[in-house]
Amino acid sequence: MENVDDVYGSALASYYNGDKSGNIIFRESDGASVVPTSDFFRRPDEVKTDRIALSYCRRNVLNLGAGSGELSLYLHEKGIDVTSIDTSPVACAIMKQRGLESVLSGGLFEHQSELPRTYTWLAIRGYVGQLGYIHNFIHFLELARNTLYPGGRVILSSKNLKKEGYRTKMMTCEFDGKVSEEYPKLDVGMSTLRRIAESLNFSCRFVLCDENNHYVALLIKNKRDHRSRSFQHFRSLDEYRFE
Repeated sequence: MENVDDVYGSALASYYNGDKSGNIIFRESDGASVVPTSDFFRRPDEVKTDRIALSYCRRNVLNLGAGSGELSLYLHEKGIDVTSIDTSPVACAIMKQRGLESVLSGGLFEHQSELPRTYTWLAIRGYVGQLGYIHNFIHFLELARNTLYPGGRVILSSKNLKKEGYRTKMMTCEFDGKVSEEYPKLDVGMSTLRRIAESLNFSCRFVLCDENNHYVALLIKNKRDHRSRSFQHFRSLDEYRFE
């Protein structure tokens, strides 16, 4: 078994170096999905969720889980200052080769002391899933609250759940004979997201929910801090978890 970032990085490198026909396979307990490697290089104007999410980016942007850099390149072309971060060293190398200068290699939490102060955090194309567990998601929003300018925003996407709540599924990915170790993937339902966001001093608005229950949410950091709850409050979220 290999590290998931190594398998993912191999898929990106294969496409970037000329093999346009590859597929990466994502497996979970109830089935598998086959995703062309070309999907990781799609222009934002080809994807409805991307177009809508990017339309809410303002001023300067931290692009989380930036992958091949497509979203960052799009923002850069629009004159927006963007910093990209990804856990895959190969993805970061590709972004730099494509002309992106501000690239951080590694996880968000390991870079939290050096994050630039920004107005927008962009967390789409599966980034919430990469957080794995609900406590990481809460920490992610706490870090956003402490780093964003007043009035700043988080734009994120996830999948709504039939029973709401949230869930973590164990996954593997496979490319060119390489199989990753299991890793957790998180989905956060819409009402649970609103509950967490509002408790952490964000307003929450859903700007898209498609026929497959994938949604895009816009969280705005309130200029006045109305927080009255602590992290301990979220222990009660256990009752909202669904397997």
